[in-house]
Amino acid sequence: MRALLHQKWLHDLVVEHTGIDTMSMQESALASALEDCVKQTGELVAATLDQGDWQGREWQALICRLAVGETRFLRDRQWFSALSSAVLAPLVAERASSGQREVSVWVAGCSTGEEAYSLGMQLLDLVDDPGRWQLRLDATDINLSALEHARAGMFREQALRELCPAERERWLTRHPSGRWCVHSELRRLVSFEAVNLCVGSNRPDSAARRYDLVVCRNVLIHIARSRQPVVAGRLADAVADRGWLAVTAAEAQSRLFPAFERFRQDSSIFLRRAVPKCQTSAPRPVKIREAAATAHLATGSPAPSTQIAQRASPPEARSTVDTAMESVARARVHAGCGRYIEALALCAEALGRDPLDLGALLLRATLEIQVGDIAAAGRAASGAVYVDPRSAAAHYMLGLVRQRQGFDRAARQSMARALRALGELADNDPVPDLAHLTCGAMRRDARSTLHTGISGGPL
Repeated sequence: MRALLHQKWLHDLVVEHTGIDTMSMQESALASALEDCVKQTGELVAATLDQGDWQGREWQALICRLAVGETRFLRDRQWFSALSSAVLAPLVAERASSGQREVSVWVAGCSTGEEAYSLGMQLLDLVDDPGRWQLRLDATDINLSALEHARAGMFREQALRELCPAERERWLTRHPSGRWCVHSELRRLVSFEAVNLCVGSNRPDSAARRYDLVVCRNVLIHIARSRQPVVAGRLADAVADRGWLAVTAAEAQSRLFPAFERFRQDSSIFLRRAVPKCQTSAPRPVKIREAAATAHLATGSPAPSTQIAQRASPPEARSTVDTAMESVARARVHAGCGRYIEALALCAEALGRDPLDLGALLLRATLEIQVGDIAAAGRAASGAVYVDPRSAAAHYMLGLVRQRQGFDRAARQSMARALRALGELADNDPVPDLAHLTCGAMRRDARSTLHTGISGGPL
């Protein structure tokens, strides 16, 4: 069983059928998931997965173990508040004034339904008389077991921990079993359906038109990088003209959603399908060019407003402004002279222009280690791994950080990934993206960590 983990075709098979990025998982986690799949189905993994359908018993047993399903009602209340004030409330007001009392929402990757029901709560609170409105809220997921749970509308106390007593009383009823049951008005609003964003039908069957709002948070970060553009394209295609798309700050990348403008509301990021300026209406949230602060690339949580920086203008409009690459080059000069604070300031400047600049993230991680801010170094290194999961330098830097934090197991896992990413590069070759270090030096340090759990870190 464990031997299968070393065959690239197995990872490719999971990506092909589900899009889930197994390469970023701990091998022990994937091995355990596969073993559970065999126990539940009594079938051989290689044969059944290769020929099976993603809705089949074997694949669903595996998906249940691989999919990340952590959620709860009104998870991240600040984000829901921003969504209501920036998107839903203006949309409802506009539709009410025009007499077109229709709003459509798609929650993609809904898991067990808490987020979809939370959006339904907001919609029902915003409209004056729900009976006079045509509200459609479709929620989809690849996990059939999670969808069954969502349709049942029965939740444990833990899922309601963000709700105040008044909200619980308004939307749920205590069941004799001790669980909480969603009120019928809310359950009727939300329609749950099985949809695989990577293959087959990738939108709800009921979607005759595109949606006013598509919500897909913390999904793309778990999708293999090679499949992210495909999934992002399908999400984008589902958004109506002047419609909205809600993903996390780490997922709101220009490379994935080039046809969308980025807007900030408080500390949250929302995307809107770009339209000619003559068609826009005021007031509108503050527009920004890019909204993924480096400290939040790995977690997917909304970035604090003080860390969201506007990117530089297009090249033709910024002849007198340094590019992110130039800022990184200057930062390296300062770092080489021991001027770490000045170098860090230039890294921040570069990341303000391009929050996904791998060189800036790696240099920042190195500098933060030098000045002793290990937490900041961890955020930068995690961001580098997110930007390029195949980067040996990114995994190596994250391994150094984890070792200094005392997380020896995580450090060894990162170092093992760094060694795999180096592949057959010669020992005297410079490490890609970390040219001051040779591949041989990285290999020696990584192997030392793997064997002893102690790393000097040749920074």
